[in-house]
Amino acid sequence: MYNSDMTDLELICAVRQNDRSAFDFIYIKNWKMLYNVVYECTLSITMTESIVQQVFVELWISREPVSETDLSVYLLKIAEQIILSEEI
Repeated sequence: MYNSDMTDLELICAVRQNDRSAFDFIYIKNWKMLYNVVYECTLSITMTESIVQQVFVELWISREPVSETDLSVYLLKIAEQIILSEEI
């Protein structure tokens, strides 16, 4: 079980090792913030839900080494790339 005392780096390392519960904790910890920021950019519930889903899918699939020490910044960068690629 994961808790708020774990660092973002520890959580990312766990996800990179295929730890689904770490991924779930990251989702629970960050989805609302991500949703709110993306919605401000898109003003569309449908697009926001799609982009947030894509961010977490990308996090799980890529599991690349993360240079960010702040997970929320990393997730927002993924969202920004998706938004820009969709030419909103």
